[in-house]
Amino acid sequence: MIFIDEFDRLQDAAGRVLFADTIKMLSDRVVRVTIGLIGVADSVSELVREHRSIERALAQIVTRGIDASQMTIRPEAVRKITALSQGLPHYTQLLTQLAAQAALTHRRIAVGGPDVDVAVGRALDRAQQSVVEAYQEATTDTRRSIYPQVLLACALAPENDFGLFTPSDVREPLSRILGKPYKTAAFARHLDELSQESRGEVLQKYGTGRTSRYRFLNPLLRPYVAMRGVSEGLVRVQDLR
Repeated sequence: MIFIDEFDRLQDAAGRVLFADTIKMLSDRVVRVTIGLIGVADSVSELVREHRSIERALAQIVTRGIDASQMTIRPEAVRKITALSQGLPHYTQLLTQLAAQAALTHRRIAVGGPDVDVAVGRALDRAQQSVVEAYQEATTDTRRSIYPQVLLACALAPENDFGLFTPSDVREPLSRILGKPYKTAAFARHLDELSQESRGEVLQKYGTGRTSRYRFLNPLLRPYVAMRGVSEGLVRVQDLR
């Protein structure tokens, strides 16, 4: 049991996101620990305030890093980085650094959208080996299949407060990726197999049948999959939630 006292006094939005991200990581990895946040507030939502401030906090991470480098960044580039980060400060910092390097390569101190596009490719090259291997194990097939597209649709699917999504949440993004309507029954088997050892167990499944819910076992895989989709032209940054 770990208690964090006077949590309400933490006013820095970026700090709150880091706390929320740490708690989510512990939950995703099923670490046997209980976190107790202690503070003064009318409700738990008011105490944490993570969902409403996360995008603003990620944007602050971007601008602070750029300001520290005595550079500037266009609003479009900030929006791209925060969307691609999928809520994880790790990717926010990495993409900001790589985008700044891309701008400096062309002797510019202003970071723009094209620099972020370059950063995406470089971030994919720098991804953790375990993340790359998990993606390959989940999507590689000797026959033509839609496992890569299904996994990408999972990365785009809306999540609830616990990071879970349903098969019906996957239907709309998958239909958009493949360019034609898909019914849940057409890819239910793929979701089930992505949660099994034969496909690297990249998804964690809860419940059965219509009550089944899924989430990424490794939180770092979700933004990696999303960035691959953008890099390969399967989706646009605007499609990311």
